This record gives sequence, C-alpha cells and structure tokens, in this order.
Amino acid sequence: MWSYVLRRILYNIPVYMGVILFLMLLLRLTDPVTAYLGKFPTYDQYNDKRTDFGLDKPILGDWQLGGRTWTAVQSEAASVGDTYLAKGPGTGAAWVQWSIDLAPGEYTIQATWPSVEDDEGVPRSLGESGLTWVRLIEGDIPLRTVSMDQTRPARSTEIDGVGWHNIGNVTLSRSEPLHVRLRDDSSAPILIDAIRVQPNRVRDAEDTPAPTVLDADASTEGIEIVNDPWTVGGFGRSLWDNQYVAALGRIVTLNFEHRSWSVPSQSVGEIMSSSIVPSLSVTLPVLILTTLISTTLGLIASFNRGKPLDRGVMFLAVLGMSISYLVYVIVGQYFGAQWPRLAFDLEIFSTFGYEPVLPLWSDVRQSLIDGGAEDPGWFRVLASWFANVPGTLASWPYYCLLPVLIGVIVAMGYDTRFYRAVMVEECNKDYIRTARAKGASNKRVMFKHMLRNALIPIITRVMISLPFIIMGSLLVEIYFGIPGMGQQLFAAITNKDFPVVEAITALLAAIFIITNILTDVLYAVVDPRVTLK
Repeated sequence: MWSYVLRRILYNIPVYMGVILFLMLLLRLTDPVTAYLGKFPTYDQYNDKRTDFGLDKPILGDWQLGGRTWTAVQSEAASVGDTYLAKGPGTGAAWVQWSIDLAPGEYTIQATWPSVEDDEGVPRSLGESGLTWVRLIEGDIPLRTVSMDQTRPARSTEIDGVGWHNIGNVTLSRSEPLHVRLRDDSSAPILIDAIRVQPNRVRDAEDTPAPTVLDADASTEGIEIVNDPWTVGGFGRSLWDNQYVAALGRIVTLNFEHRSWSVPSQSVGEIMSSSIVPSLSVTLPVLILTTLISTTLGLIASFNRGKPLDRGVMFLAVLGMSISYLVYVIVGQYFGAQWPRLAFDLEIFSTFGYEPVLPLWSDVRQSLIDGGAEDPGWFRVLASWFANVPGTLASWPYYCLLPVLIGVIVAMGYDTRFYRAVMVEECNKDYIRTARAKGASNKRVMFKHMLRNALIPIITRVMISLPFIIMGSLLVEIYFGIPGMGQQLFAAITNKDFPVVEAITALLAAIFIITNILTDVLYAVVDPRVTLK
C-alpha cells in the first residue's frame, strides 16, 4: 500500500505543478496590482507592490530578457549636446528620469530623439522603429500612468519622428520637484536625446520663463539612468529566478510570510491558520452528523421501499432540497435565537459572532510569558493548551450549534436521496437474498451486510466533501459572522487581495489531490476486492 501511495504522490507532483502554473496564469490575465490599486496609483505605489510579491519578475523563462543597458553614443545625430542614450532590445525594466524644481504653474513636457537627414535632406529618426512609450510621474501626485493594459498605459505618448514632441501637460499647485521618467514597454531598441520643459503659465511670474532643456547625459544635473537588473544572466537567470519557481518554493516550504494587501498587519499564513479552525468548527460536525443520519435514513427507506415510511422520508428530503439555504438561515436565526430572546429573554444561540473553540497557540504562549515564564518550551505550551481546551469549547454550542443544525438540515435532503439510491441497488443483490434466506434479521442485514458493501459510494461522497469543509461554508460564515476560510476567501476576492487568493486556491488544489489519493487507499481498506497497483 505504501508503495502505491508513494507512486501516486510522485505521479501527482507534475499534475500539481501544472495546476499551480495554470492558476498563476489565470490570476495574471490582468495586472493584479492595477486591479488592487485602481487606475490612479503613484508610480512608487505600483512599483513597490509589484516588487513586494515578486510580480516584477517573469512568470517563466523569458528569452527577451537582458540587453536593457543604456549606452552613451557620441554622434552628430544628437539634437542636444553631442551624445544620446541608446538601449538594446528586450523586455526588462530600464528607464531615464529627470528631476527638476519648478514653480507652481502649467508646463508642457517635450522630448526629442536623435535624427539624421536622408538622401533628400529630410530628417529621419534613428533606431529600428523610432517608437517609444513615455510615462510622466509628477512626484507623489497620482497620474494615469498604469492601466489594465500594461503595453499601452494611459497618459503615455507614442513618439515616432523627429523634432520636439509633446509627451504630456503638467499642472503644479505648489513648488515641488517634477519627475519625468521615460520608460519603454516594447521590445525594440530605444534611443533618447533630451527633454524640454516648456512653461505655459507660471504663477507669480511677470513673464513666461524660457524653456528648460535637459540632455540625456550622465553629467546632467538631476538625471537618473537605471539599467535593467536582468542584463546579467538574461534568459538563463529567468529560468530559475521567476514567479513560478518562487510560488513553488513558498508552497513546498509552507512559507506564507508575505503580507496581505488588504490587511498589512497580518501575513497570509496568519490569515489562513486563524481561519481553518473556525471553518472546521462548523463544517466538520455538519459532515459527520449528515453522513450518519442520512446513511441511516437511506438504509431504512430502502428496506421499506414503496411504503409510507419510505415516501415520508423522501418527501422530507425533497422538501429540504427545494428550500433555499438562505431561507433556512433567516428562519433559523429568528426562531432559534431572536424569538427566544424577545419572548422569553433566553440566550440560546448567537445570531452573529464567534469565539475561538480552541485556544490559539500564540495566545497560550503569550499568557505563559506574561505569567513570568521567559521562554516556555513547546511541551509546557502544549500542556497549557490542553488545559485551556475545556474552557474554550464551552462557547461552541452558543456560537456554532445553530449553524451546524441548519447545515445538517440542508445537506440531509441531498445525501438521503443519494444513499437511498445506493441502498436500493444493494437490496437487489444476491448476497442480500442469501442473508435473508438464512434467517438474518433486518437489522443485521442492513448494518452488517448491506452497509459494508455500500461503503464505496459513501466514502466517495464523503471524500469529495473534505476539501469544502476545510474551505468553509461562505453563506453560513457571512450571516453568522464566523471568520472562516470561506469568508476570508470572499473578502480577499472582494478586496483584490492577490497574495491571499493565490495561497488559498493553491491550498485547495493540494487538498483535492490528497483526498483523491486517500480515497483510493480507503477503497482497499473497506473492500478486499480492491487492490492497489
């Protein structure tokens, strides 16, 4: 059996790696940072968020990476000075930025590219295409420098030709540095000669000042020339230093220390670890009770097929399936909690809220430290944790029993019909007739012979439900205020919290693969006819 489990694990490793890659591609169909920050972030906000989670790296190997190094070229083609900057092809990040102090007012930013005259004396821009995309960054003022389509962001300008070209207008309300960053988003070679700041209207100035020309030269004051960090290594480095390998590394090492985007005070791992127990405190009892009750009702109904008892059970099952889950939640909250409180002043159940049903390890350790223990070992913390379990479990009925009862009532309709169909099929088997011919009682036939042979579909249905009990019940958690995995995933999707969404979906994929392997093992345990090969 163990050799089979090991083989299945090895077979599923490439499958899981493929699932993670597919998941990453789906989550990156649009830029997650843009989706989170909106269309008007500052460049620093956008860049910091991408760098924080490694989104500035390629997803997989990128053969175009590298070559993004600025080189000063001395040529008569330069319109300003005697040099211009040239950058090779590739998809890495490199830019030129000028910073200049300006008075409050309105300005037009212009740029020029090196050019030469052709045989007819007409100036032509140098380079393969003479095309670049320019982004303006005004200090900390949000500009439309980022859009859902990163190839052509808003407030970018297509430059193709010679002379001075307008790349944007800027209005400054106070004296502050203006930052002009020229960055290319294409993969073609790029040339840049100079920029010009043309004043249109300057506050408190009698005459319009003369334009300020800033050369693309390293000796120019206020210029910043940034080369592509991928220039060294290029494609070879991108094969291992990329988003996909980083994601696999986090999963293998269970390192989810990245900060949540919507809750920066918590890491992704802290959010998931604090949400699993609240989900299990509701979904696990629902699964156990539903399986036991539905299996028993299915057995009884199948043995009394066509009789009033069978019809009554099926009527209640169909009735339970036909009513919306939300109706059960609303009715249950009113009659189970609100009405007893209003009519009899009884606090039977809570309509909203949650208290931990198990003590948190970090809280137990901190309480020991507060009590005088400088560095309590794990054994002492474990003993204290078990000592605190009865006190925290006492709050479970008040907060969790009502949602558990509602979940059982809803799920019983589906499961009872399924288990009855399984048992009816088993009733017609030869071994059932043989057991009855030997004088076995109905109780013995049902629970010893029939139930044992019907365990395969029962196990299948239970194991299919396992990933979802860990992920929690979204509707119950939202309406009862239980901070489980379902509510956390919903909140992460709503808030566009990319790290949390990616981690939870990766965890769900791993749980599905594990449950599939465990299902096959349980088949062999309960049925000797099944062999693991």
